[in-house]
Amino acid sequence: MLNRFVDFINIKKLILPGTTTLLAVSGGKDSMVMADLMLKAGYPIHIGHINHHLRGEESEADAKFVEAFCSAHQIPFHQYNIDPYLLAYGNLQEKARLIRYDKLMTWATEFNCAQIATAHHLDDRIESFLMFIMRGTGLTGLSSIAAKNKHIIRPILWATTDEIINYIHEQGITYREDSSNQSDKYLRNQVRHHVIPALTQADSRALSGLKTTIENMESTSTIFDFLLDKYAETLISYTTDYKMVSLLEIMKSDFAPELLFHLIKTEGFNIYQCRDVIRDLNGQFFSLTHEATIHQNTLIIRKLTETLPFEPTLIAHIPAKVHFRNKQISIEKVNEFPQDVKSTHSFYINAASIQWPITIRTRQDGDSFKPFGMHGKKQKVKDFLINKKISSFDKEEVLILEDQKQILALLPYTIAHEVQIKNQNTDIILIKYI
Repeated sequence: MLNRFVDFINIKKLILPGTTTLLAVSGGKDSMVMADLMLKAGYPIHIGHINHHLRGEESEADAKFVEAFCSAHQIPFHQYNIDPYLLAYGNLQEKARLIRYDKLMTWATEFNCAQIATAHHLDDRIESFLMFIMRGTGLTGLSSIAAKNKHIIRPILWATTDEIINYIHEQGITYREDSSNQSDKYLRNQVRHHVIPALTQADSRALSGLKTTIENMESTSTIFDFLLDKYAETLISYTTDYKMVSLLEIMKSDFAPELLFHLIKTEGFNIYQCRDVIRDLNGQFFSLTHEATIHQNTLIIRKLTETLPFEPTLIAHIPAKVHFRNKQISIEKVNEFPQDVKSTHSFYINAASIQWPITIRTRQDGDSFKPFGMHGKKQKVKDFLINKKISSFDKEEVLILEDQKQILALLPYTIAHEVQIKNQNTDIILIKYI
């Protein structure tokens, strides 16, 4: 079993050479077998134990058992006690899972562990596969539990429960029995106690057949993801703040919503929103972590961030710098106006045309100015941005630079007609929007 364990880790590239692995150990037979195999294989490890405090003295005994095991084998031990009040309402299993993984990630970062190992095995994988089917799933769900998911690895995913029990007997491994595993309160236990036995009774090949199906689905999912990534390269572009998905090519497909969903599901958007995007090509959409808007047949996506209102900033002297979200506006005096202005975010204005002090602020309804290049013709700021085909997200980044009588610049797009440089003898001010 040890050889199969090491081979599986090497083939799947689960552990980076020379790194430490954090094991999630409950004290049950699966996690204790994983810990034993990791020790015998010689991998550097830490062990983390989460005490859910759901089974009274039994939970306390589990924690002491794992701590004693770590002490006997000189393994760094970490324990976290979940406040039972946090699990009193809602989906207990889901909340407990989120707390567990959050704490494991914290430990991994704190103690420089490159990966986190959980003791999921083949029977767990089959149970999950059946549960996903019962609840409704796609290709990812049909692949069930993966051997590696980012920093999470599952080094005994190949082993059956029978193989784990045989190894325990052969090696004399001690473990703790979780009494809740015998209850049919949870769906997984119902599948384990009733559905799988019924399947194997109906056909003795059921478990091997399910294993083969999962492996086939995993292979298909890997190929699908590879091809989708290649296709996405032609449709998706990125800036510092945005992910931009071109919709025109997608709309030519008979399954456009489904295709879009696979391209943006990592940002938390669902298939129903994708159908709305393709049908209307308009509107704004929100997930728990991101927001999206449609502009010129492009879906523009950015992270949701809490932004404080920008207060108007008065500038009486230069040089000066003003910070706005993740932008910086600098204002300084320079000696000359370059013949070739290469930066699209650098603006030169005539200092003599300014009535100090000046103010930097966000847009307001009714703002109007005389844009450079329009020969002194006045235009509403709103209309200027519409004519420039500026997206709703980019409109939020616009700042007004004004003095005591007029708008001097619309950052980061243009200056006003009145402040343009007409000769080199003029005192010049440089404004940078970075």
